[in-house]
Amino acid sequence: MAKILVIDDDANYLKTLKFILEYHGYQVITTTNGKEGLKKAFYHLPDLIILDLVLPNMDGVQICRNFRALTSTPIIILTARTDEASMIQGLDAGADDFLVKPYSHNILLAKIAAILRRSGVMELANALHSHYTDGYLELELSKEKVMVAGKEAKLTSTEFRLLAYLVRHAGRVVPHEELIQEVWGNHGVADKRLLKLYILYLRRKIEPDPDDPTYLKTAWGVGYRFYLSEQHKANGQLKQAQSH
Repeated sequence: MAKILVIDDDANYLKTLKFILEYHGYQVITTTNGKEGLKKAFYHLPDLIILDLVLPNMDGVQICRNFRALTSTPIIILTARTDEASMIQGLDAGADDFLVKPYSHNILLAKIAAILRRSGVMELANALHSHYTDGYLELELSKEKVMVAGKEAKLTSTEFRLLAYLVRHAGRVVPHEELIQEVWGNHGVADKRLLKLYILYLRRKIEPDPDDPTYLKTAWGVGYRFYLSEQHKANGQLKQAQSH
Protein backbone atom coordinates (compact mmCIF):
# COMPACT_ATOMS: atom_id res chain seq x y z
CA MET A 1 0.00 0.00 0.00
CA ALA A 2 1.56 3.28 -1.12
CA LYS A 3 1.62 6.08 1.42
CA ILE A 4 0.66 9.61 0.30
CA LEU A 5 1.18 12.86 2.21
CA VAL A 6 -1.27 15.65 1.25
CA ILE A 7 -0.52 19.24 2.28
CA ASP A 8 -3.30 21.78 1.70
CA ASP A 9 -4.76 24.57 3.86
CA ASP A 10 -8.38 23.75 2.90
CA ALA A 11 -9.59 21.31 5.57
CA ASN A 12 -12.76 20.37 3.65
CA TYR A 13 -10.76 19.67 0.51
CA LEU A 14 -8.33 17.54 2.52
CA LYS A 15 -11.17 15.49 3.96
CA THR A 16 -12.63 14.82 0.50
CA LEU A 17 -9.31 13.94 -1.10
CA LYS A 18 -8.35 11.69 1.81
CA PHE A 19 -11.60 9.76 1.37
CA ILE A 20 -11.06 9.36 -2.37
CA LEU A 21 -7.45 8.22 -2.06
CA GLU A 22 -8.20 5.78 0.75
CA TYR A 23 -11.12 4.38 -1.27
CA HIS A 24 -8.60 3.58 -4.03
CA GLY A 25 -6.28 1.77 -1.64
CA TYR A 26 -3.77 4.40 -0.58
CA GLN A 27 -2.66 5.20 2.94
CA VAL A 28 -3.08 8.94 3.46
CA ILE A 29 -1.53 11.46 5.87
CA THR A 30 -2.78 15.06 5.77
CA THR A 31 -1.89 18.45 7.15
CA THR A 32 -2.96 22.05 6.51
CA ASN A 33 0.41 23.50 7.48
CA GLY A 34 3.62 23.61 5.46
CA LYS A 35 6.03 23.30 8.39
CA GLU A 36 3.98 20.46 9.82
CA GLY A 37 4.09 18.86 6.38
CA LEU A 38 7.89 18.81 6.49
CA LYS A 39 7.79 17.15 9.91
CA LYS A 40 5.24 14.55 8.79
CA ALA A 41 7.28 13.77 5.69
CA PHE A 42 10.31 13.06 7.88
CA TYR A 43 8.30 10.96 10.32
CA HIS A 44 6.05 9.00 7.92
CA LEU A 45 8.39 8.79 4.89
CA PRO A 46 5.63 8.88 2.23
CA ASP A 47 5.92 7.36 -1.24
CA LEU A 48 4.39 10.47 -2.83
CA ILE A 49 3.61 14.05 -1.76
CA ILE A 50 0.67 16.15 -2.96
CA LEU A 51 1.34 19.80 -2.25
CA ASP A 52 -0.65 23.04 -2.56
CA LEU A 53 1.33 26.14 -3.51
CA VAL A 54 -0.56 28.55 -1.24
CA LEU A 55 -0.02 27.63 2.41
CA PRO A 56 0.25 29.42 5.77
CA ASN A 57 3.69 29.93 7.33
CA MET A 58 5.66 28.81 4.29
CA ASP A 59 5.16 29.14 0.53
CA GLY A 60 4.52 25.89 -1.32
CA VAL A 61 7.36 26.52 -3.75
CA GLN A 62 9.83 26.85 -0.87
CA ILE A 63 8.44 23.70 0.74
CA CYS A 64 8.91 21.88 -2.56
CA ARG A 65 12.54 23.05 -2.69
CA ASN A 66 13.06 21.88 0.89
CA PHE A 67 11.60 18.47 0.09
CA ARG A 68 13.71 18.12 -3.01
CA ALA A 69 16.88 18.99 -1.12
CA LEU A 70 16.20 16.16 1.30
CA THR A 71 14.46 13.43 -0.70
CA SER A 72 13.66 12.15 -4.18
CA THR A 73 10.05 11.35 -3.17
CA PRO A 74 7.75 12.27 -6.10
CA ILE A 75 5.76 15.51 -5.69
CA ILE A 76 2.52 16.55 -7.39
CA ILE A 77 1.61 20.22 -7.03
CA LEU A 78 -2.08 21.17 -6.85
CA THR A 79 -3.03 24.83 -6.91
CA ALA A 80 -5.71 27.32 -7.85
CA ARG A 81 -3.06 29.47 -9.55
CA THR A 82 -3.47 29.36 -13.31
CA ASP A 83 -0.58 31.56 -14.46
CA GLU A 84 2.25 29.95 -16.36
CA ALA A 85 4.89 31.47 -14.06
CA SER A 86 3.50 29.58 -11.04
CA MET A 87 3.55 26.30 -12.94
CA ILE A 88 7.14 26.84 -14.07
CA GLN A 89 8.13 27.85 -10.53
CA GLY A 90 6.70 24.67 -9.07
CA LEU A 91 8.32 22.42 -11.64
CA ASP A 92 11.65 24.24 -11.31
CA ALA A 93 11.44 23.72 -7.53
CA GLY A 94 11.43 19.97 -8.11
CA ALA A 95 7.80 18.94 -8.59
CA ASP A 96 7.19 15.92 -10.80
CA ASP A 97 3.76 16.99 -12.03
CA PHE A 98 1.23 19.82 -11.80
CA LEU A 99 -2.58 20.09 -11.63
CA VAL A 100 -4.70 23.26 -11.53
CA LYS A 101 -7.84 23.36 -9.35
CA PRO A 102 -10.56 22.50 -10.09
CA TYR A 103 -9.47 19.25 -11.68
CA SER A 104 -10.79 15.74 -12.31
CA HIS A 105 -10.09 13.30 -9.49
CA ASN A 106 -9.74 10.59 -12.13
CA ILE A 107 -6.89 12.54 -13.73
CA LEU A 108 -5.20 12.96 -10.34
CA LEU A 109 -5.55 9.23 -9.66
CA ALA A 110 -4.07 8.44 -13.07
CA LYS A 111 -1.13 10.78 -12.44
CA ILE A 112 -0.52 9.22 -9.01
CA ALA A 113 -0.54 5.71 -10.46
CA ALA A 114 1.78 6.71 -13.30
CA ILE A 115 4.29 8.40 -10.98
CA LEU A 116 4.30 5.48 -8.55
CA ARG A 117 4.84 3.07 -11.45
CA ARG A 118 7.80 5.12 -12.64
CA SER A 119 9.25 5.21 -9.14
CA GLY A 120 8.77 1.44 -8.77
CA VAL A 121 6.65 1.70 -5.61
CA MET A 122 3.50 -0.05 -6.85
CA GLU A 123 5.35 -2.66 -8.91
CA LEU A 124 7.42 -3.71 -5.93
CA ALA A 125 4.43 -3.61 -3.58
CA ASN A 126 2.42 -5.86 -5.90
CA ALA A 127 5.31 -8.27 -6.38
CA LEU A 128 5.81 -8.59 -2.65
CA HIS A 129 2.13 -8.78 -1.77
CA SER A 130 2.02 -12.55 -1.80
CA HIS A 131 5.27 -14.17 -2.93
CA TYR A 132 8.91 -13.14 -2.98
CA THR A 133 12.12 -15.06 -3.50
CA ASP A 134 15.73 -14.18 -4.25
CA GLY A 135 17.32 -17.63 -4.06
CA TYR A 136 18.16 -17.44 -0.37
CA LEU A 137 15.03 -16.00 1.24
CA GLU A 138 11.55 -17.02 0.08
CA LEU A 139 8.34 -15.54 1.47
CA GLU A 140 4.77 -16.66 0.87
CA LEU A 141 2.92 -14.08 2.90
CA SER A 142 -0.56 -15.42 2.17
CA LYS A 143 0.48 -18.81 3.60
CA GLU A 144 2.61 -17.32 6.41
CA LYS A 145 5.53 -19.37 5.11
CA VAL A 146 9.18 -18.33 5.23
CA MET A 147 11.97 -20.39 3.67
CA VAL A 148 15.65 -19.68 4.37
CA ALA A 149 18.26 -21.43 2.22
CA GLY A 150 15.67 -24.05 1.26
CA LYS A 151 14.53 -24.78 4.82
CA GLU A 152 11.38 -23.50 6.49
CA ALA A 153 12.00 -20.94 9.22
CA LYS A 154 9.76 -21.36 12.25
CA LEU A 155 8.47 -17.89 13.11
CA THR A 156 6.09 -16.97 15.88
CA SER A 157 2.92 -15.11 14.87
CA THR A 158 4.38 -11.85 16.20
CA GLU A 159 7.64 -12.36 14.31
CA PHE A 160 5.73 -13.08 11.12
CA ARG A 161 3.50 -9.99 11.47
CA LEU A 162 6.59 -7.85 11.96
CA LEU A 163 8.43 -9.35 8.99
CA ALA A 164 5.36 -9.21 6.73
CA TYR A 165 4.78 -5.53 7.46
CA LEU A 166 8.40 -4.67 6.72
CA VAL A 167 8.34 -6.73 3.52
CA ARG A 168 5.15 -5.07 2.28
CA HIS A 169 6.87 -1.72 2.79
CA ALA A 170 10.22 -2.88 1.39
CA GLY A 171 12.70 -0.13 0.69
CA ARG A 172 11.03 2.33 3.05
CA VAL A 173 12.20 3.06 6.58
CA VAL A 174 9.24 2.20 8.80
CA PRO A 175 9.27 4.27 12.03
CA HIS A 176 9.38 2.48 15.39
CA GLU A 177 5.95 3.78 16.40
CA GLU A 178 4.33 2.59 13.17
CA LEU A 179 5.74 -0.91 13.57
CA ILE A 180 4.64 -1.12 17.19
CA GLN A 181 1.12 0.02 16.27
CA GLU A 182 0.79 -2.37 13.33
CA VAL A 183 2.24 -5.43 15.07
CA TRP A 184 1.03 -5.05 18.66
CA GLY A 185 -1.86 -2.57 18.28
CA ASN A 186 -3.11 -0.38 21.12
CA HIS A 187 -2.52 -2.88 23.90
CA GLY A 188 0.28 -0.91 25.52
CA VAL A 189 2.51 -3.99 25.82
CA ALA A 190 5.22 -3.02 23.36
CA ASP A 191 7.92 -0.37 23.25
CA LYS A 192 11.10 0.24 21.27
CA ARG A 193 13.06 -2.19 23.43
CA LEU A 194 10.62 -5.02 22.69
CA LEU A 195 10.63 -4.12 18.99
CA LYS A 196 14.44 -4.23 18.95
CA LEU A 197 14.33 -7.65 20.62
CA TYR A 198 11.97 -9.04 17.97
CA ILE A 199 14.14 -7.63 15.18
CA LEU A 200 17.03 -9.52 16.81
CA TYR A 201 14.96 -12.72 16.87
CA LEU A 202 14.08 -12.29 13.16
CA ARG A 203 17.69 -11.63 12.18
CA ARG A 204 18.76 -14.82 13.89
CA LYS A 205 16.16 -16.76 11.88
CA ILE A 206 16.44 -15.24 8.38
CA GLU A 207 19.78 -13.45 7.98
CA PRO A 208 22.88 -15.11 6.49
CA ASP A 209 24.84 -13.18 9.14
CA PRO A 210 22.68 -11.73 11.97
CA ASP A 211 25.54 -9.44 13.05
CA ASP A 212 25.80 -7.94 9.56
CA PRO A 213 22.19 -8.03 8.32
CA THR A 214 21.39 -8.22 4.63
CA TYR A 215 17.63 -7.69 4.84
CA LEU A 216 16.58 -6.10 8.13
CA LYS A 217 18.40 -2.78 8.22
CA THR A 218 18.40 -0.32 11.10
CA ALA A 219 17.79 3.38 10.52
CA TRP A 220 19.27 4.68 13.76
CA GLY A 221 16.85 6.71 15.82
CA VAL A 222 14.04 6.28 13.25
CA GLY A 223 13.06 2.68 12.59
CA TYR A 224 13.79 -0.34 10.38
CA ARG A 225 13.49 -1.27 6.72
CA PHE A 226 13.48 -4.44 4.68
CA TYR A 227 16.27 -3.93 2.16
CA LEU A 228 16.17 -5.24 -1.38
CA SER A 229 19.05 -4.77 -3.78
CA GLU A 230 18.27 -4.23 -7.46
CA GLN A 231 19.08 -7.90 -8.08
CA HIS A 232 16.75 -8.96 -5.26
CA LYS A 233 13.96 -6.84 -6.76
CA ALA A 234 14.45 -8.33 -10.20
CA ASN A 235 14.47 -11.89 -8.91
CA GLY A 236 11.45 -11.30 -6.73
CA GLN A 237 9.42 -9.81 -9.55
CA LEU A 238 10.42 -12.61 -11.92
CA LYS A 239 9.27 -15.25 -9.46
CA GLN A 240 5.99 -13.40 -8.96
CA ALA A 241 5.39 -13.32 -12.72
CA GLN A 242 6.21 -17.01 -13.14
CA SER A 243 3.87 -17.99 -10.29
CA HIS A 244 0.87 -16.70 -12.29
